[in-house]
Amino acid sequence: MSLSPGNYDEFMRDLVDMLNTSLTDPRQLEDVADIVFDQSVLEPNFTYTGARMCEYLHKHLMLKETFADFRKQINKRAKDICVNRNIMVKHPEDVHRLRGATRFLTELFLNSEVMVEGQIKRIDVYRIAQKQMMETLSSNPTTENFKCLGQIFKLAGKLIEDFDREKEKTKYASAVTQVFNNAKNVVIDASIDRDVRQMWLQLIERRACDWGRAKNSPLVAPPASVPATIQSGPPAVAAAAAADVPFTNEPVFFSPDGKIISAAEAGFSNVDDFEREYEAYGPGDAFDQYDDDADDYKQIEEAIAAATLGPGGDYSSMQPYDDWDPEVEAAFEQFQQESGYHGDYR
Repeated sequence: MSLSPGNYDEFMRDLVDMLNTSLTDPRQLEDVADIVFDQSVLEPNFTYTGARMCEYLHKHLMLKETFADFRKQINKRAKDICVNRNIMVKHPEDVHRLRGATRFLTELFLNSEVMVEGQIKRIDVYRIAQKQMMETLSSNPTTENFKCLGQIFKLAGKLIEDFDREKEKTKYASAVTQVFNNAKNVVIDASIDRDVRQMWLQLIERRACDWGRAKNSPLVAPPASVPATIQSGPPAVAAAAAADVPFTNEPVFFSPDGKIISAAEAGFSNVDDFEREYEAYGPGDAFDQYDDDADDYKQIEEAIAAATLGPGGDYSSMQPYDDWDPEVEAAFEQFQQESGYHGDYR
């Protein structure tokens, strides 16, 4: 499924059909749970898919009464790691599994649901266990530990803090605050990788502005008519849900302070203008999956270089634009100096 994620639904249907006809012993189900859990924990690129698999198997496996529920099988394995987290974090051969389990619990928290009093809700126990494991990792500052935590907050920081706020009825979630307090020491620790420290500086700044929102969110649950899962969708959909805006296929525009505005106020004299630009550029990725090799700044720098360097492969071979104004020329010359080239591009 990692090689062909587009075939996920077809694969899962075939897998469920096979398991429903072949599972005759509870130990066989335990073996399946072991495989799914271990792959999700040890392979970062499978974590999201593994969480979806767990939810699908929980809903569609037709097990005998003597079999434990598949979700319980997964929860048992997660609990074992959570209970032993303070021991595992001290051993290099075990801490990798602890980090993987923390990522996996995050995906389970995002992708699993239960029905409570007629409302779809996220599963509290996943956030509780994840919270404890994140606190353990943040109390043992290493590059890999804070890289893992940073990736989790990049993926789901806003949603995690909103969930905790609702539970605690406070402006700031205490567990999230503790992790960020520990991170403030990391950003000045020269032993931590520079890219990880830079990522945490960005996260600290983003949390300071309430995860990119103009104002702190009200400490109330979403409207009962809005499914909880909508909060993990694209920002425009989530914002429309929070504002109690009826769903529509027409584009909805928001001002910087989160208020709904017209297309003209957003700079589009006609909605068709927006649609043409949208089709031209595409919607982009919904969110960043875990990518242990990602280095945003280096990628941007390489992209700029690939797009602007001349045939000679350096800045000296660039062909200048005759219509550059003095301000643009000055900015470009500053960029040359900072990049290490001190010649004249002309």
